[in-house]
Amino acid sequence: MRLDEMVVVVTGAKGATAEVIINYFKLKAHSVVGIARNLDTRWKEQDGIYFTKCDLLENDEVEGTIELILDRLGAPHVWINTVGGFIMGNNVADCVNEWDKMYQINFKTALNSIKNILPVMNKAEFGRIINFGSRAGEKGMAFAGPYSSSKALIHNLTKTIALEFNNNITCNAVLPEIIDTPTNRNTMPDANFNSWTTPESIADKIESIIKSKANGQLILV
Repeated sequence: MRLDEMVVVVTGAKGATAEVIINYFKLKAHSVVGIARNLDTRWKEQDGIYFTKCDLLENDEVEGTIELILDRLGAPHVWINTVGGFIMGNNVADCVNEWDKMYQINFKTALNSIKNILPVMNKAEFGRIINFGSRAGEKGMAFAGPYSSSKALIHNLTKTIALEFNNNITCNAVLPEIIDTPTNRNTMPDANFNSWTTPESIADKIESIIKSKANGQLILV
């Protein structure tokens, strides 16, 4: 299937990385849908991109959003889980609320999306799921245990789905070190920004994954 025939869905549409990915695929895919929690309307089109309002922590809202996309555009072919967050500052013993927050934002949002889109992709006999993992989820990260642990869950989920589905439905994860966004620059002002991963390079890698047969891979970017 050609990319210009595909409906691409990107979660966390108001995030800096997601915005780059959305605009990248706007020029290549048949349709692009951005999902965000803080929109002022349930569905709108803006500059050739569709946006829909949904809280991905609410399973019922995810179900309804997928039904809305099906009604307006047909079955999504690609689902990119970019929504997420990062907390740094406490060691494991001193973390309290961070564990639940990182689990909710980084893992549950992806899980709710995946478990609802998989039946649709299975019926269509085609699908590409791209998750956002992290190198910290592979090797750990001091003073960011809740974040790195939540990303490790994403890695395991990615591999599990790949074992349960095959052929034309694949699930992979991209693993950036640190993404070069304004928020990350503000959080770590003394870091070497030149060593960070750009959102544009992530979008390019995602395109190559979509066009490939890769499945269950944790792909460094």
